Amino acid sequence: MPRMRGRSVGKHSQLLAPGTKYPVLKKLALLSGCSLFASLLSLVLVVPAGATTSVPSPTAGGWTLLGKAAVVSSASPANLQLTDASSTGNEAGLAYYPTAVPGVGVTATFDALLKNGTGADGLTFALLNAASGPPVLGVNGGGLGFSGNSGVAVALDTYQNLQNPSANFVGVATGAGPQPDTLKWGATSTAVPTLHDSSSPIHVVVTTTTTGITVSVNGTQALTWTGTVPTSAYLAFTGGDGGKTDLHAVENVTITTGGTSSGPGVLSLSSTSVPFGNVTDGSTSTSSFIVSNTGATALNVTAVTPPAAPFAAPSPLTVNTVINPGQSLTESVTFDPTAPGDASGSYSITVNDGEGAHVVSLSGTGVSSGGGTSVPSPTAGGWTLLGKAA
Repeated sequence: MPRMRGRSVGKHSQLLAPGTKYPVLKKLALLSGCSLFASLLSLVLVVPAGATTSVPSPTAGGWTLLGKAAVVSSASPANLQLTDASSTGNEAGLAYYPTAVPGVGVTATFDALLKNGTGADGLTFALLNAASGPPVLGVNGGGLGFSGNSGVAVALDTYQNLQNPSANFVGVATGAGPQPDTLKWGATSTAVPTLHDSSSPIHVVVTTTTTGITVSVNGTQALTWTGTVPTSAYLAFTGGDGGKTDLHAVENVTITTGGTSSGPGVLSLSSTSVPFGNVTDGSTSTSSFIVSNTGATALNVTAVTPPAAPFAAPSPLTVNTVINPGQSLTESVTFDPTAPGDASGSYSITVNDGEGAHVVSLSGTGVSSGGGTSVPSPTAGGWTLLGKAA
């Protein structure tokens, strides 16, 4: 497939990395009598460390669109469409922000749509190496519109080819695979929700650090890739399909650059559901789940909603609890049915990770404690005897 370059106004520029000094040359012309003297003064521009910069959403305009990439303003909310679900197939789309940014310290949050077709191939959020020049439209199919560019890409993939671990996984691609329409994977995870035709958009958070990339899906960390991101990168979304097709789009995009290189805190739950099974009414059953911070900075608990009866949390987390990186907390929950029947509840925990409430579903069934009724033995009397019975 021929490569296509997008149109942009002016030269591609680069955002300045916080805490970095940049030399700036300014020419001064000094006029003395009939002679003209030129001098160069060396200045230094310092961007404050810790400063963050927001990158506009693709739906706000200012992004370069290649191939099938298009902004669909009529949708609610508006989205960036990378491929449609047309039966024609063999499509690729790529949209990139034409100002290069520091590759470390990027946090991208978005909702992904992969639906309405026959289920292939997927989409990516990519950091394309600015040193290699402006991005180009990548290969369709398993290339996901990324193959053919230099950099790294976080992919949501729904098709299993010879290089892919399954037809439902998240991965970090580091380049093209053995064939142009495949990718080389630095890390993959199949422990993710169903991506194709999900009942709701897939919520994704991507964070880059000096040591690699962390990816969370629907509020749970899906994978961590250890490696080097481009020093300077064009941020991009890409998508592709082949013989099978899908609508690939992103919405509710929020991107910041220049964040802390150590990465954010990430709240992980050992389970999002706790089933108690059958419990005799009047009895109490106890279970638990583990809350962990698998990220690189501390998390603060901002809201807690313990379960209501017949469930309970004997010692629930409290607001302002700090969960440090690597720390795990065991949360006990109980089920104390007072009557027979099914029961359900939830335990909600919110921290300052921008993911909203993390919810653990609780379920159980109360069973009557009355027991059965005893029937007297025939020899004890009370039975009706017919024929030869005696």
